[in-house]
Amino acid sequence: MGGCLWLTPVRANRREEIEESPLFDTSGDHEDGNNSWSYRYSGFQWLKGYTLRAGVQFLVLVQKRVDERKAAGQTAIAGARQFLADAGILAAATSPSDAKALDDASCAIAAAVLLLRSWIREPQLDQWGYPAAVSSTAFLSGGMQAQAPMPGLGSGGENDEDKDRGAALEEVLNTNFRFGELAKHEMCPPALHRVGLGGLFLLAKMWDNNQFVYPHEARVMAASLGRVVEFMDAEWREMAGELGELMRRCGEDEMSMIQG
Repeated sequence: MGGCLWLTPVRANRREEIEESPLFDTSGDHEDGNNSWSYRYSGFQWLKGYTLRAGVQFLVLVQKRVDERKAAGQTAIAGARQFLADAGILAAATSPSDAKALDDASCAIAAAVLLLRSWIREPQLDQWGYPAAVSSTAFLSGGMQAQAPMPGLGSGGENDEDKDRGAALEEVLNTNFRFGELAKHEMCPPALHRVGLGGLFLLAKMWDNNQFVYPHEARVMAASLGRVVEFMDAEWREMAGELGELMRRCGEDEMSMIQG
């Protein structure tokens, strides 16, 4: 089973902006194929887990390059801040020297990898190496989505009930990432922001329907996906690339809504 997400501009007219009304105009063109993204119902949640794994692989590679520069000596250390800036490692942006930038990057990467790995969950596999029989497709098509929705962007799940529900969903859906761990964070953890992968957090917390996305959130998600997509298998790489393109189409002066 599959579905389609539509990117719809959300605009308030001038009178509504002045009155700070919560009413929005969502009468955008739903027929524009460039503003849609097709996906499998189960695949959207699995994609999140694979992007977290790709984030770990990306950071491990950056750390390898950092270690190589350190081992090669002063000549290779020169230019490290630019190398780290190109990799999106924000922790090195204000480092006073290239050598210090490498040290700062190593600390930030270690913290981010530890965090990402705590969000990854290994699903049970059958004898052929595929996820075990209980599938998210069957669960969601059985009408449970409305009763127990996936964690959504901006909803931290600070109470115990939300956290318990997330942990239960992990088992029922045989997921490849941990809802319960993500529910502990209402905002992007600094450790992930410092390595320029805050978009992975936003994506993992994203609803699959009626999700408001602000321009800066869309940019962060698109940038993070762009950094990690090459570390995914072909099927998921294509899926992540298409979602990243959808995020890049979010308007700069408006919110957008993701609708199923």
